[in-house]
Amino acid sequence: MSIAGYVPSKKPIANFDFVNGEYHGGPIYGYSDTTATVVNKNGEVRKIDYWNSNGVGNTDGRTHFPFINGHRIDYDPYTGECKGLLLESTKTNRLSNHVGGFVGNYNQTDQGLTICGPDGNDNSAREYTPTSSSPNGGSTLIISNSNLGVNGSTTSASIFVKVTRGDYISFRFNDNNNNINSREVRVFNTYGAANYADAELLLDTTENSGKISFDRYRNGWVRLKWEGFIGSINSTSYFQLYSLKHKTTTGSEVGYAVWGAQIETSTHCSSPILTTGTSVSRTRDVFQWYGNQQQKNTASFYDLFNKSSEFTIFTDIEYLSDAAANGTSSAAGFDLWHNSQNKFSHRRGYSLLNYNNTTYMNVSGSPGYVKREKIATSVRDYRTLRSKNGVLYSPVSTQGNLSNLLEEPYGGKYKWTRLDARVDGTDVFCHNGHLKRLIIWNDALSGDEIRELTKL
Repeated sequence: MSIAGYVPSKKPIANFDFVNGEYHGGPIYGYSDTTATVVNKNGEVRKIDYWNSNGVGNTDGRTHFPFINGHRIDYDPYTGECKGLLLESTKTNRLSNHVGGFVGNYNQTDQGLTICGPDGNDNSAREYTPTSSSPNGGSTLIISNSNLGVNGSTTSASIFVKVTRGDYISFRFNDNNNNINSREVRVFNTYGAANYADAELLLDTTENSGKISFDRYRNGWVRLKWEGFIGSINSTSYFQLYSLKHKTTTGSEVGYAVWGAQIETSTHCSSPILTTGTSVSRTRDVFQWYGNQQQKNTASFYDLFNKSSEFTIFTDIEYLSDAAANGTSSAAGFDLWHNSQNKFSHRRGYSLLNYNNTTYMNVSGSPGYVKREKIATSVRDYRTLRSKNGVLYSPVSTQGNLSNLLEEPYGGKYKWTRLDARVDGTDVFCHNGHLKRLIIWNDALSGDEIRELTKL
């Protein structure tokens, strides 16, 4: 995937292209939880990539400080295209075991861990064989019978399924105690190109809360995602996955496998959080250009900008709508900090934090809503230019002088400055999505340049 587009002739001081694997102008610092997963180049769901995780290897023009535990370079499971650096806010899988044992079954038999899962490991997925002689009534996998926070909280559920026997099976999520359900998705035991199973949303079925969708993975796996549903009747959820509309069977003619069951309090399904005995929380991802506060006593942003009083920041980002990361007071993006004060915010939409005058843009959309934005902010002393997706906005006057941001070292030590995607110590301001590219110049690019730079 090429994301280069127009790039001004002026040489940047930092250019991080996470889609094409080109990194120049470090140092950068990152952190991902050891529980984090990504889709790798082979379309498999695996734990994070440990390449360069300890800062060693070929560091020429690359990261000079580590991505602790590895960095999350993520790929599309169907197209194989690189999406960029995956950054997510804290999420918890409320199920204690992503692949069973679950609470129980109705009209089906647990065949055990006998199927190769989406992780590419043999015998990592659990197979079930329905025994229903009335396929339209279906059989069920009882995933949970506990308080999942569905009553009164927006919730999302996901699970990977694969039809192992028979022609096809239709699947539907139900929370019987709250009388809510999703539409049905039919998954076929027929494969197209690159070993992907055929699947379709059955529009003649109904759902009374949330929205279901699916993603196709290799080797016949399909991730079902029921996003943004909410209950209002019972604090205990009798949560089930129905398998129905298959052929009549006595127990060996129809079968399916499951892996990666996940229920989280969120408007959308995040990346898989694998559990093996207890609920697991994956903490927020961190991305910072020039490190963290531990580097504050070393030559940093000040030297990289060559004592300049002007700069331009460009980001190519793709983000998800998420109630925990949006809103008039919490639009996420990238913030420029100096010492303990947030000086400028290069935010979602096109807004800039003018010294201490905050303007935000809301992000709206249905659960799982994905939006890509190219944003550029050009600053020179008292003038700021902004462009989003090829649209140049009116200049604004920056309160204060940038020489305060890039001032001389004092007392034999340097004040620290950083640009990061995690604005504070909570999830309220976390960027949620993929960072495709980050470019920084120590020049204030013109309006025409940033308009061309941000065209999609």
